[in-house]
Amino acid sequence: MKRLMRGLLTCSVLALMSGLTLAEDKPAEPTPAKAAPAPTCLAGTWSGTWLSHHNGHDGPIEARFVKLCDDQYRVHFEGRFWGLFPFAYDVTLDVTDRKDGVTYMSGSSSLGLLFGTFTYNAEVTESEFVASYCSKDDHGVFSMARCTRCCCE
Repeated sequence: MKRLMRGLLTCSVLALMSGLTLAEDKPAEPTPAKAAPAPTCLAGTWSGTWLSHHNGHDGPIEARFVKLCDDQYRVHFEGRFWGLFPFAYDVTLDVTDRKDGVTYMSGSSSLGLLFGTFTYNAEVTESEFVASYCSKDDHGVFSMARCTRCCCE
C-alpha cells in the first residue's frame, strides 16, 4: 500500500512538474506596442515656415505657446509676408483630442475686415507643429519645430 501511495504521489508530482514545465516553455504572448503619449505641455517657442496653397506665398513664422489650462493655449504668431511685411496676431487653440503621441488642436481668429476670420486645425507632437489654416480668401499650412533656443526674444 505504501508503494502504491508513493507511486501515486510520484506520478502526481511529475504531472504537476511537467505541467509547469510546459507552461514555462510556451512562448510569451507579444505585448502590444504602446503608442507614445501625446505631449502634455506645448508651451514654449516654435519656429518654421508658412505656405499658402492658394497663391504659393510663403515665409518664416514663429510662435510662442502659453498654456492657459490643460486643454487650451494662447499662441502668438509672428511672421513675414513677401519677405518684407511683418505680421503678428494671437489665437487661442483648444485641444480636441490626444492619441498615439499626437495632440490635436483647433481654433479661429479674426484678422479684421481685410483678411477675415482664419480657422486652424493642428497636429502636434513633442517636436513638431503642423497646422492647416483656412479663410475666405486663403488656405495653407504652418510647419514648425520646437525651438531648443529662444527664437522670438
